[in-house]
Amino acid sequence: MDEYKHYKLRCKTLTPVHIGTGENLASIGDYYTSSNRLFIIDKAKLDLYIDPVNNKDFFIRYLSEIKKNVSTSKSDFSIVPFLKENGIELEKVTSEMAVPIITSGYKSHKNSQLKLAIKQNNQLYMPGSSIKGAIKTALFYNYIRHNPDILSKWNKIIENSLNKREYLDDWAKVVERDFNQFFKGEKCDYNLLRVEDSPSLDIACKGVWETCRFHLYHNNDEMVTWLTEAIAAETTFNLGITILPDINVKFLDYLNDGDISEIFPIINKFSKDQLLKEIEEIETSRLSQEVKSIVVDQLQHLLNIIQNDNQAIIRIGAGKSFFYNTVCTLLDKKHMEILRSIVKIGKTDESIFPLSRTMTTDYNIFGWVLLELPPIEMGDIPVNIVTEIVNNITELKAVIVDDRKVKIKINETEIEAQLVLPMEHKNIHLTKGEHVNVVVKQTSKDKRIIQVHFKSKK
Repeated sequence: MDEYKHYKLRCKTLTPVHIGTGENLASIGDYYTSSNRLFIIDKAKLDLYIDPVNNKDFFIRYLSEIKKNVSTSKSDFSIVPFLKENGIELEKVTSEMAVPIITSGYKSHKNSQLKLAIKQNNQLYMPGSSIKGAIKTALFYNYIRHNPDILSKWNKIIENSLNKREYLDDWAKVVERDFNQFFKGEKCDYNLLRVEDSPSLDIACKGVWETCRFHLYHNNDEMVTWLTEAIAAETTFNLGITILPDINVKFLDYLNDGDISEIFPIINKFSKDQLLKEIEEIETSRLSQEVKSIVVDQLQHLLNIIQNDNQAIIRIGAGKSFFYNTVCTLLDKKHMEILRSIVKIGKTDESIFPLSRTMTTDYNIFGWVLLELPPIEMGDIPVNIVTEIVNNITELKAVIVDDRKVKIKINETEIEAQLVLPMEHKNIHLTKGEHVNVVVKQTSKDKRIIQVHFKSKK
């Protein structure tokens, strides 16, 4: 049986990232805020004061206050004055350290909800399933993009479907099943690509953002806002990815001999196409010029990062529009509109879709993460003790650092050189970080190595 190939990616959040649990807390009784901090009320601690037997009067007043305000969605009710009036010190009923509210100018006067982020051991982390789901979407996008016959099949299904059920049945039989590549009930090959959960993240990475949905074409003066618990931008973490090189499907079998970085260009192409589409959507919207400028600058910054296929950026979690979760960017306008009508996505009488975006009230976007392989450390590069370099004779130990490029350490000097594969090795797959033996092929006048021949793997 083939051995598993393990990779440890070095990752960083480029924007706040919220992966929710579906659990919300209400400002009526669950938490309270100041201008820049949020405090969670510990129900067990509060229960010590709200004792229906020994403190019956307070218990009745507390229930009455909550009941009176629980359905008043825009009231200014806060549990804080009530607790203070009844002699309860707030720090004695909170469960943990205060969480910073990152949104500038936040005013703690609205009855609101807090959307909680997923945790392990009460600490935020990055679920591997979220990363893998986004990678699969990018792989699907790449698959259809390079298979126009598949896209034609999809278009025909859309054109010929009379209702949602008929469309989904045909989709699963013709397109999705083709991509998933199930073999007689066996598990699909995507189970051979495994993404681990990140370790628990430092508490300093946790923050809260005031969040809302901005309509791209309507007035946004009366937006409903809520608070979102999320991982802050610039949070670094490691992510383990494992591949069992036993993949059968043709469009993924390069992972059997290659390395995980080969999917980076695929992810980047998907992300680039979504970013370009998003920039166009924002620029043609009716948002104010100030808001457009702030949002487009962020999108352009992300686009500028996609210049190096040794790393990739991907969007996960909450805050994405419809297109980041699908491959529908590949559809032309005609088929997209027919599909929307069939499956009832959004308002079918609107020609522009989707019509809103979830952002912070500071116009910051959510969900972007950078993935990259860690650089090869100097200690990982074998040292060659050499007194003379002769073309086509001198053999050296090297490390693969890029497609057709190696690093070589000669005595105390580290250099990079172009790698040439002789005809008999044209189909060999080399992995970043792999040690190889090479022969010097070309040097400059000052004896600097420019090009080497591949000889063998170590």
